[in-house]
Amino acid sequence: MFCLLVTIFILNAFVYKRLRQSGRDFSVNNRIVIGMFAATLAMCAAGTVEIIRQNTCEHHNFTQTIG
Repeated sequence: MFCLLVTIFILNAFVYKRLRQSGRDFSVNNRIVIGMFAATLAMCAAGTVEIIRQNTCEHHNFTQTIG
């Protein structure tokens, strides 16, 4: 969640501001598409980390107790 907030801040404060200054302003629809693409990449990264974690736990005989 924290990374998402930081990414939104960076996009608004730096990336979109620089693009607007150079004359390449994005419409709201383009910003939504960019945000959805960033969210998709974040979910893929989280899934990859979880798969690696599960494989590591299986190979080293770690037991996971939840609750």
